[in-house]
Amino acid sequence: MSNTGVQEKPLISTRRSGRIAIRISIEVSGFDQHGTEFTQKAFTTTVSRHGAAISISHSLNPEQEIRIRRAKGNIESVFRVVGQIGVESFENVYGVARENAGRDVWGITFPQSESSEMLANILLECRRCNSREVVGMIDIELEVFKTNGYIVRNCTTCFEQTDWFMVPDDLTTDRSPQSSVARRKLPSNNGRAVNRRKHKRVEMELSACIRQAGHSEEFVNTADISKGGMRFLSKTDYLISSWVEVAVPYVAGSANIYMAARVVRVQESKNTGFREYGIEYAPQR
Repeated sequence: MSNTGVQEKPLISTRRSGRIAIRISIEVSGFDQHGTEFTQKAFTTTVSRHGAAISISHSLNPEQEIRIRRAKGNIESVFRVVGQIGVESFENVYGVARENAGRDVWGITFPQSESSEMLANILLECRRCNSREVVGMIDIELEVFKTNGYIVRNCTTCFEQTDWFMVPDDLTTDRSPQSSVARRKLPSNNGRAVNRRKHKRVEMELSACIRQAGHSEEFVNTADISKGGMRFLSKTDYLISSWVEVAVPYVAGSANIYMAARVVRVQESKNTGFREYGIEYAPQR
């Protein structure tokens, strides 16, 4: 974390829908930096409506085209290499953008619009047919999901009501309900409430994961949440106006949706050693 006071750029796209951290088995084909044609089994590290981050051993050039085929379902689409993001487990990680936007390669249904009442987007899977959708949830739906680890909803493929769970990585086969979305208690905040946001707040304890460049992931619980952001306690020193990535609700071993957010409020929490943070999601575009 920078201590210069200079505002950092957001770590991810400012699209409200965010990125889904999920490993999907894929096959990548194209030409590498040396002009050698290749076809390689690989996997995604994150996906979104318009692109993905992929882990691959070959070196690629920005702006070149590659073909990506999802192993499950044998669906293929053309992608443009945007650039290299980093290295993970000795493999190159590239950001790629989908060229033919109408082709669904991930097998995930993304929402076309979002209600003003939705507090969170979660990637869920139908237990019966394994259809996957990004589902927006209002407060009561989140409460049910937090308690049970799944929610019952209408499946447009099964044509009936079915149980929907968070999606595991392709490396995971467990489809059992999560024990709880909220796993730890936060220190008491003496019932203090601050309501200066333009969005309605809901007091709800959900597990969340905070990421910031150069630092390890931090797992916290929300004190309250709204469509526009959330409030939480932490001992980590996050600078005002700095950018983070946040996934809420967060469940380990599952596909979690990360969104860009900015720290807009920092206040010492008396007698706890914690600081109270308010973060605001990046605006939708």
